[in-house]
Amino acid sequence: MLKNIQKAYDDIAINAFKNYTICRENDSGQMEVFRLAEIEIYIIDKKNNIDDIFIHKNKKQKEFQKEYPHYSGFDICLGNGKDIYCGMLVRGLMNDDKVIYGPGRVKYNRENRKKIPRKIEILFDDLDEQKICFSDDVDSLIDMKNIIFKLPRVNLANTTSSKYLDSKDNLNSLNTYLNLNARYIRVKDDKFYKSEEFSPEEPREIFNALITYKQKIINE
Repeated sequence: MLKNIQKAYDDIAINAFKNYTICRENDSGQMEVFRLAEIEIYIIDKKNNIDDIFIHKNKKQKEFQKEYPHYSGFDICLGNGKDIYCGMLVRGLMNDDKVIYGPGRVKYNRENRKKIPRKIEILFDDLDEQKICFSDDVDSLIDMKNIIFKLPRVNLANTTSSKYLDSKDNLNSLNTYLNLNARYIRVKDDKFYKSEEFSPEEPREIFNALITYKQKIINE
């Protein structure tokens, strides 16, 4: 079952990286064009036995290709309008000139300690960038920015985790969704931690993913 759940998340992620463009308002009020650099996915699809305990379960997450702004940043909603909730938290963006990591930095401008929402436009442009792929599927050295690394999500609610320590079924759910590789990230190169627009969280996990990738390439 875990393999099926992971595949459902992976399918959404690869489609998003290949096809979504994000237009984001910069500090000057101009719209800049980006591709996705980092996302996290959250789903409830009970017909397929997916019941992510960490999803907000906001009704907007039932919508499709809509923005759901919240305190952390914003989701791209990929529900079905009926009984499937799906939120894709946009944690990072990149283009040829810059990389921005951090969901709050992506969505908000900060002035005098106040969070001011930036205008966001979500475009599904069907570019289908075939060169982008998961690190699992790479067997030779390719441009680093075209590799998607899969990691556990970060900053999951401790209160939610603690509530699921009380029974065998809840423990199984907690183990599944706490450790699911539902964080997907691209980095431009090995020096990702020196990003000009803030570095991604949990660099240790990213370095571990890079170790696995590079060891596989060396051994091929």
